[in-house]
Amino acid sequence: MLDPQGHEILVNGDFSRGIERWYFTDDQHLIWRIKNQYLMSWFEVGVLGLVSLVLLAGAALAGAARAIGLGERMGAVIIGSLMAFLCCSAFDDLLAVPRISALFYIIAFSGLAKVQAPRLAPTEAAISRDRSGSRSGPPATPS
Repeated sequence: MLDPQGHEILVNGDFSRGIERWYFTDDQHLIWRIKNQYLMSWFEVGVLGLVSLVLLAGAALAGAARAIGLGERMGAVIIGSLMAFLCCSAFDDLLAVPRISALFYIIAFSGLAKVQAPRLAPTEAAISRDRSGSRSGPPATPS
């Protein structure tokens, strides 16, 4: 790689001195990893990606809390799982592992599924199909 004046930017960029000053191993991968999911999301996908991650987790937590308010026990499981993931994300890049990220998204979307309108009690039909009561009384008289 050359700069505009034609000078070599990289030291030993043409490998004339072998692999001197080149680092070809991944034995110590921690030197280039960001061990924080929030910083890693910001670095990889920007502010919109980080905001999307936080909104997804927040909406899933809100849905699970709503489910607890309606008496569903699954809401507590979802909140516990998401909070454990979010706390561990402060110390590691968990979404880099496909199995853990798939588990996170399944749980988050389960929390989102709990954000639905409350189910109303079924209303009685205007015309009852039960006609047994109409046969027991006297016939109607014309007026």
